[in-house]
Amino acid sequence: MRQNLILLAALFTINLLFGQTHFYVNGITGNDNNAGTSVANSWKTIQKACNAATAGGIVHIGPGTYTESLEPHVSGTANNLITFKADVPETVFIDGTGTNFICLLRVENRSYLHFENLVFQNLTKNACNGIVVETLGNPSATAISFKNCIIRNIRWTANANAQPDDSDNAHPFIAFGRNGGLTNLTIDGLQVYNNITGYSEALTLEGNISGFVIKNCTVRDNSNIGILISGQRGFSNVNDTVRNGTVSNNLCYNNLNPNSMSGGIYVCGGSNVIIERNTCHSNGYGIEIGAEEDENTHDITVKNNILYNNQGGGVEVGGYNEDTAGIVTNCVIRNNTFYKNDTLNESVGELHITKVSNCVIQNNIFYTSAQRSLFSVQEIAPQSGISFHHNSWFSPGNNPANASVIWHHIEYNNFSSYQSALSFDPYSTFANPGFVSVTGTLDFHLATNSTCINQGDSATVVAAGEKDFDGNNRVVGSTIDRGAFEAGNALSTAPVEPLDYSLLPNPAVTIVTLKLSDQNGSGTVAFFDVQGRMVFAQNIVQPETTLDVSSLPAGIYFVKLTVDAKQSVSKLLIGS
Repeated sequence: MRQNLILLAALFTINLLFGQTHFYVNGITGNDNNAGTSVANSWKTIQKACNAATAGGIVHIGPGTYTESLEPHVSGTANNLITFKADVPETVFIDGTGTNFICLLRVENRSYLHFENLVFQNLTKNACNGIVVETLGNPSATAISFKNCIIRNIRWTANANAQPDDSDNAHPFIAFGRNGGLTNLTIDGLQVYNNITGYSEALTLEGNISGFVIKNCTVRDNSNIGILISGQRGFSNVNDTVRNGTVSNNLCYNNLNPNSMSGGIYVCGGSNVIIERNTCHSNGYGIEIGAEEDENTHDITVKNNILYNNQGGGVEVGGYNEDTAGIVTNCVIRNNTFYKNDTLNESVGELHITKVSNCVIQNNIFYTSAQRSLFSVQEIAPQSGISFHHNSWFSPGNNPANASVIWHHIEYNNFSSYQSALSFDPYSTFANPGFVSVTGTLDFHLATNSTCINQGDSATVVAAGEKDFDGNNRVVGSTIDRGAFEAGNALSTAPVEPLDYSLLPNPAVTIVTLKLSDQNGSGTVAFFDVQGRMVFAQNIVQPETTLDVSSLPAGIYFVKLTVDAKQSVSKLLIGS
């Protein structure tokens, strides 16, 4: 007994040190007049906890169905979140059946809140929402997070066959950053499915949002776009852009709209977004980087994804028409695996490109259906700086004579004629990539004899800690593989040790100074253009080397630095 009392005292002390208080909700036996601080004196409603929980508090919600429209009126602090959770997943249901609710949970101008293991379901009303996170007016908000929640059956109409117009909408999850802005939003492990969204999307980020993570989610069987990252639509007069975030390790499928092409993941008006290690299949398209109106969608990286059996392209990138200023700029699409997309057989191919500037497509594997359409580039001005290199292309049957590329309304019906006619796509090959299995259960890992192993661009800029689709080292040895998987993880070759150095100024105009922290050894520095061609090389003078780049045209370059057994690659922008 004495030991138990000592243990309870210790736990109580720990809770005090971390500002932690436990609150309890029980929809059957609770009473909102209770203190809410033990199971025996639980509150009855979750809204009571939304009004009364304090910083550092954990709200334990008992099993049951809660017919409530929730709005927290409390915030945590930087070191003491407020957590609302079901201790056992899929036992707490916030349910809108038969109600006239507008939404099931609205988090407005609040910070440091966490929601876990909750199910939001069954709300049918035009313009309804499952979860809304937003800032209104000038206040800002930060550190809102969701983990392992379910959002389902949020519908603008109960009739799954109804044809919506642009006034018919339902949002299962939407975050708005208005003037004050929203930062550090985390969405982890959500399941968003069986929603009838009309002209809206299943999981949406909109407006002034900086610093976000969407990871480990399953977004499926919704009637429009799965995940949308959208900005520049007038929601904020400060910085109306969703930016500086990652969309990673999500599964998006069967997000289909009967009236238009809808994708698994869509970025429109966003910037500095990394889309990696996702699987998108059986959607309207896999991933789109677009600019519908006057947006400049820029600095989007799509890497290490698997994209297959989508109705349109596995990736579609670019603005829509010449009548708007909308354009996509400075995007990288690399190390993805594409397989039998364009299932509607509309000859857009595995990849479809429209109005873009400075778009790099490298180290990908493209494997077509029997239609044998590789990719298409639609002529929508302005359009410049499209670069393909170090990709693997293949159509079943291993007959390149019938594999087509459509470039500005001209069809090249074999791979070599496309390469020679356009003097384009250097270091790319047409050959069977050697997947482990394309019959029965698909397996896009590379077989030991794959033609894609160690065939990526050696100048590829790999982020610190970047992993392949499996979560293994992205580069083993000195050369990256093509596609989403790095077969070299099964090899004994050790990764090349990186270098510690600086390359300034960046952007540069005429002169760049290279400074090494490691002052031992000798080596070289080489510049590669976006097509993978080496355009400059020089020996290194320790510890500081001055590089004259005045003869190089303005643009993006990859700088590969090699000193003895160490090697690093970085990006350099040369301006005019």
